[in-house]
Amino acid sequence: MSVIYDALQKAENQNKAGPGSAQKKKSKSLVPFLSVICVIAGIIFIFNYLPKKKIMVKVKPPEAPVVQPVIPAKEEGPQIPETPSEENYIIEGIIYSSKEPLAIINGRILKKNDKIDEFEVRDISPNSVELVRPSDNTSLNLTFK
Repeated sequence: MSVIYDALQKAENQNKAGPGSAQKKKSKSLVPFLSVICVIAGIIFIFNYLPKKKIMVKVKPPEAPVVQPVIPAKEEGPQIPETPSEENYIIEGIIYSSKEPLAIINGRILKKNDKIDEFEVRDISPNSVELVRPSDNTSLNLTFK
């Protein structure tokens, strides 16, 4: 009987408190939960929707590279000693034709009467080239080595 008596007393106490007392207890437990959700929503709003302050950083533009013109070195021909020799002139090729033969000496293409340093091409044959210095008539006969 004590179980029944306890249940009746509990029912009477609930009736005295009123029908909404159980709901008030539930709503009191929702207040902290809803306040946490409001704080989180406020933080999200602040970081996403409020205008952000722009930070201006001055960046020094890169300096243009200094371009210096390339001055090619002067190509100097072979040094001609006081007494010229065939060793100073290297015959690299002969293109022989009876009308206009050509010779390649020290990388230069020469024909009859062209000049290389102090010398003039006097004759080009299929196997040799004759050079003459007009100032003293020194003659060099160049052949393939």
